Amino acid sequence: DCFYHMRRVMIAIHNGLSIPEFDPYMNHPQGFHCNWPPLFDQLIAAVAMLTGFGDPSDRWVEIVAAVLPPLFGAAACVLLFFLARHFMSSVYAFAAAAVLCFLPFYIQLSVLGRPDHHVAVVLSAVLLLWSGATLFGSDAGHPFLRATLTGFLLAVSLALWVGSLLFVAVLAAWIGIIILLRRRDRAGLERLLLQSSCLFLSASFFLWPAAMQTHWGRTGALRWDALSSVQPLLLVCGAAVLYAIRAAPILTSECSRSGPRALVRAPNLIILLLAATAAGVAIYVVGFQLFETLSGAPKWLLKQNRMLQHVTETLPLSIASATSNFTLLVFVFPILLIHLVYQEWRAKRIEGAVLIAAWTVVTGACTLNEERFADLFSISAAILVAHAASLAERPLLAIAAALNARILPDRA
Repeated sequence: DCFYHMRRVMIAIHNGLSIPEFDPYMNHPQGFHCNWPPLFDQLIAAVAMLTGFGDPSDRWVEIVAAVLPPLFGAAACVLLFFLARHFMSSVYAFAAAAVLCFLPFYIQLSVLGRPDHHVAVVLSAVLLLWSGATLFGSDAGHPFLRATLTGFLLAVSLALWVGSLLFVAVLAAWIGIIILLRRRDRAGLERLLLQSSCLFLSASFFLWPAAMQTHWGRTGALRWDALSSVQPLLLVCGAAVLYAIRAAPILTSECSRSGPRALVRAPNLIILLLAATAAGVAIYVVGFQLFETLSGAPKWLLKQNRMLQHVTETLPLSIASATSNFTLLVFVFPILLIHLVYQEWRAKRIEGAVLIAAWTVVTGACTLNEERFADLFSISAAILVAHAASLAERPLLAIAAALNARILPDRA
């Protein structure tokens, strides 16, 4: 993957940052339409051209591509400090950042000389979680500007890696839970739904130009495993569904006052039908693509050779690899997560904790299936390990005080 990223970077350098999807030199003799989004390679090429004064040598491009991954990895650790600071003191937030620095799976993504897009995906994920953690807080200023920024970060994640549709699933689960928690707060629920609609709509707006420039966007092909019109349409459908929920009185006290007739008012009914239709089309498209994949379609676009048909990309997570990737505390992560959510609920700042919980459950389930997702789960692992350290502080101090009293008794 790294070698092919470098090929695309070199093409971008000599082609005005444009990277054609079709590569006639791959998969002979048919050629190959690469389904990787171009943003990561364009970013490396842009930095190389900027630091190389517009005409970088091949050697300089290789140096830039080798140095950027550890810089991205270090930046994610720094940003994780600010994310963890929402749930714990600065000391333990620093501990969470330090833990991420030493988690083995994350290290192998961000080593010197490994230009792969996954290190940039982790960086964008930390930024997205940091932005989302305070999005629905009562003290958050400029709510719609924050929602637009979060939508922009979601679009950047999708432009780096098509697997960032997982992030959309996390955000959808998070918003759904917050809606249920705020269902009795009419004003708060309305603002939440408007912010959520703004988030998905702005993400679609920022992603649409990039999606329409790809081979699949231009031909109208609906591909969930490549950047196409599917991702922007899914985001628009999500915005429409959230706005339709706002228009329907079913989640508010208005329904109990007005009765079932309130649901059949013409404007509400039209919006609900349109949203349901859009959601149905989106589910059909994605479900059809998933069915093709699960029913035997090649997992790799390069698999034209029969000998490669049964090659798997990675293996499921094992007990040994889980312990190695996330420390021995991985077996008590569910308990730590429940306590973190409970702690934030008591402090009346549940929104950020629910986001981390949704992220942990979704990325954890994916990691159990394929270890390649351990880089994303490492974000939760670092926060939960630091949370365990914060919980151990008080008992350890009590034990230290007791030992001190026995060793150095009061002689007065």
